[in-house]
Amino acid sequence: MLFQTLLIVGLLLLGIFLTSAKKVFGNKLYLLISFFTLFILSAFRSINIGNDTEDYLYMFQNFGQSQDIFGIDTRIEIGYVALNKVLFLISSNPLILFGVTSAFVIGVFMLFMYKNSNIFWFSVFLFINLRIYYFTLSGIRQAIALAIILISYKFIKERKPIPFSLLVLLASSFHASAIFFFLVYPLSKIKYSKKVMLMYTFVGGVLFLTFNYTIGIILNILPQYENYLSSSYFESIKLASIIDFIIILLIFLFGLFTSHRFLSSADRRLVEENSKNSSGSSSLNILLHIISLAVMITFIAINGAVIKRAALYFFMFAVIFIPYTIQNIKNKKVRVLTLYLIFVLVFAYNLIILIYRPEWQRVYPFEFFWQLK
Repeated sequence: MLFQTLLIVGLLLLGIFLTSAKKVFGNKLYLLISFFTLFILSAFRSINIGNDTEDYLYMFQNFGQSQDIFGIDTRIEIGYVALNKVLFLISSNPLILFGVTSAFVIGVFMLFMYKNSNIFWFSVFLFINLRIYYFTLSGIRQAIALAIILISYKFIKERKPIPFSLLVLLASSFHASAIFFFLVYPLSKIKYSKKVMLMYTFVGGVLFLTFNYTIGIILNILPQYENYLSSSYFESIKLASIIDFIIILLIFLFGLFTSHRFLSSADRRLVEENSKNSSGSSSLNILLHIISLAVMITFIAINGAVIKRAALYFFMFAVIFIPYTIQNIKNKKVRVLTLYLIFVLVFAYNLIILIYRPEWQRVYPFEFFWQLK
């Protein structure tokens, strides 16, 4: 536990120091330091770190040695199978798998936060303490899909449906659940309002109550996820699903109270102008839709673990949504106090799970591959 605590606090203090002195240079330096720190931990972890790491090691050997990747009898998506084959041709050492995937996933996350976050160092803190980073240590193929989805965010803002669609399809070739992110593009064209919020609430409630029927339709489309319906798996993460719902709901409510929709008319116009890119699309509007979908899907996921994976594509945007909404607080003292209050709560959330539920993602105690006994 000391290692995790020192890592988190060290990156936090370094981020505050570097970005408060010279913001542009400090952010770039912090980008490099935080990337290499998290990359080294991910690339050189032992197979005991992450619930599925050992399975991915087996798949690397199996797919790599196969003569015909299209003839493999597997539920794993073809994009991930092909990646393993290519990497195995370069080297049969599994470090190449962990190294390449870690560099891509962490690199994309870092660049995404650097370009889109109002408080970059705080986004890195949230990336770790909302346990998104921990997930990337375990679910490699979905982590790749998550990273590709982050790249697609740019094309939602720029209103470019073709590159957005191609990226979502590419992400779904690594993890089919990425297909759910197609929802964001058409919804982002709708101006967020109380009526829209009620629509999400109503749809979420209906899908929750009709879960058994809905999940049957989903599994007809994505039959490879039937194993997530097993009672043992479902019960083991039901508590996690409830906690995830509470966390994302609190994040959403916090965003509502600090968003421009609850400011004066003059402040509303100012925030709206600042949140627009060159094509006129509001980042805040897009993020409110994404976080609303995260709330809705995590609520439905309480009924069944099979939905939980889909929520990650929306939940991960909290790392830029929270800093964005903090910046909407005009009073500097209140803004700083709010930031550090969220810091304490999120840090405590992470440590409590690490201590009392280490089996959820198996990242504690941490060990490198050379420490494997």
